[in-house]
Amino acid sequence: MNWIKNHIKLMIIMIVILILVTIIVVSSFDSKGGSVLGSAVQGTAAVAEEPLTAAGSGISSFFGGLINFRSIQKENYRLKQELEEVSSELTQAQLTQIQLSELRELANSLNYSSYDDEYEKVTANVIAMDNSDIFNIFTINAGSDDGIQKDDMVVNADGLIGRVLSVSGNSAKVTGLVDSSNSVSFTVIRDPEILGIISGDGAGGLEGYVFDESKSIIEGDTIVTSGMGNYPAGILIGEISAVNIDADSKQKTVQAKSAVNFKSIRLVTVLTKQ
Repeated sequence: MNWIKNHIKLMIIMIVILILVTIIVVSSFDSKGGSVLGSAVQGTAAVAEEPLTAAGSGISSFFGGLINFRSIQKENYRLKQELEEVSSELTQAQLTQIQLSELRELANSLNYSSYDDEYEKVTANVIAMDNSDIFNIFTINAGSDDGIQKDDMVVNADGLIGRVLSVSGNSAKVTGLVDSSNSVSFTVIRDPEILGIISGDGAGGLEGYVFDESKSIIEGDTIVTSGMGNYPAGILIGEISAVNIDADSKQKTVQAKSAVNFKSIRLVTVLTKQ
């Protein structure tokens, strides 16, 4: 007992050293070891690492989600581009069908021997128009390179449109019949002896007069080109909508509605001399 009392400090130091050595040895064991103390040490380490692991997992999930979002965004953009391309192709196909239909109608309306014998036919698209909601003056995508000349007649499937006002190499400017500067000699299908002059009123309609006041022209009469002047005979102009007699001169004046819709012209044919 006296030895223990005299060496108490040395024993405490040795016990502490032994405990420390034991802890170090146990902590170095593999997880397969069955030491209770080792499991406790490892459990404590796991508890300490858990917040760091969760934080790392959260950061990884955030950046992973961001990458997935960017990937989805790119895929949506690609699909949107494909959809726009398909829509454009569909629209173009529809336009092509419309143009094909118009060309067929135009070919049928131009099935006259006088056209075939005397005129070359140049079909063109309208590419621009003046600042108006009516096609008084507009531009087509064919010109002198295609054989078009100034004053050539312009028609479509519905009837007479007007004449060529000016020409460049690959385009031409057309003045419509409804323009006040344009005029044409007409006759009536019901009575070819009736002759007159008709021109545009500047507002989308036609107005004119009859040469012989004794001739009976009535509302509803169909009028066509008479063949006088630059226009060949028999081209449909339109229909008489009103007949008036001037009180002083007794001259018969007429108003007419064009057979052509001058608000939606897309495709035309120019009749040019061979």
